[in-house]
Amino acid sequence: MRFVVYKHSLILGDNNIVTKQLIALKHDDGTLQFTDFHRYVKSTAKIKSISDDGNKRFSYVVKFLNYIFGTVGLNNLDQLTFEMVKEFFILYGVAQLPEDRKNRKKSTVEKCVNAVLDFLTLYLNERKGKANLKPEDLYSINTFTNRRGRVIKRKELNFEIFVDDSNAQKSIFRDMPNSAFEMLFAHIAQYHKDLLMVVALGAFVGLRPSEACNVRREDSPLGAGILFHQSDNQVFKIEIDLRKEMPLRSDLKPTGRIKKERLQAVPYIFLEVFLDTYNDYMSYLEGKKYEKDFGPLNLNKQGKALSYDVYYQR
Repeated sequence: MRFVVYKHSLILGDNNIVTKQLIALKHDDGTLQFTDFHRYVKSTAKIKSISDDGNKRFSYVVKFLNYIFGTVGLNNLDQLTFEMVKEFFILYGVAQLPEDRKNRKKSTVEKCVNAVLDFLTLYLNERKGKANLKPEDLYSINTFTNRRGRVIKRKELNFEIFVDDSNAQKSIFRDMPNSAFEMLFAHIAQYHKDLLMVVALGAFVGLRPSEACNVRREDSPLGAGILFHQSDNQVFKIEIDLRKEMPLRSDLKPTGRIKKERLQAVPYIFLEVFLDTYNDYMSYLEGKKYEKDFGPLNLNKQGKALSYDVYYQR
């Protein structure tokens, strides 16, 4: 058995898609047994968006639980000791846990430490008198004043963690020669036309892949996803509506996240090529089935909105 993150999506109010994460035990036969560990995975922010799903905090906590219950062989978190927590953080820092394949950046290790400490603080405070460990065994709270004069409280571990980020990925390769892109784009236009617009939205508009999967058709019942501004039958501006993350599939499967809600304009230098690509793509879609109640622009083979996970694999 292994702990896994389970995501559940539902619709609230005016097409607000809400995705919440839970922690479950996955048995060897694939069945899931839900736990209540999600109660201890919380953001420190008191005011947050309704769409906040816990993000990476759950994945860090699940990694910790799999180590404690799987590798260490603990049966109950009440039996947790200082040495067990310390060993997990040390092994995580140098990427020596059972499933680790590559080194981690210092910032990633810091995020994991903060997420797991927040989780343990809530759990141990609730289990006071029953658990072997207390939060103050793991860290102390230091107070300092930042440059703006604001008082900040920060957890400081009672032990050291070393990070080997010598082989960690330092930067993302973002650019390619124009000639290479032209070859790639021409290949997609000829042999993978179903991906034409999702690629164009990234290449010519600067959308992230998950954001490109969120774009709706111009005639979507949920509101136009692409806004064409015309004068004398001439398009002089095109905008992509990313102001609200909406459900685009009947099965409520999330297509991807919008990092920053906004209206994104197509840069003028790419206006002509984007419009030509759009017209080519819409001609390709003629007669193809799609979920008209949602009006997604990018489709999978079943006519549902293309999800980021599928696009990533393609």
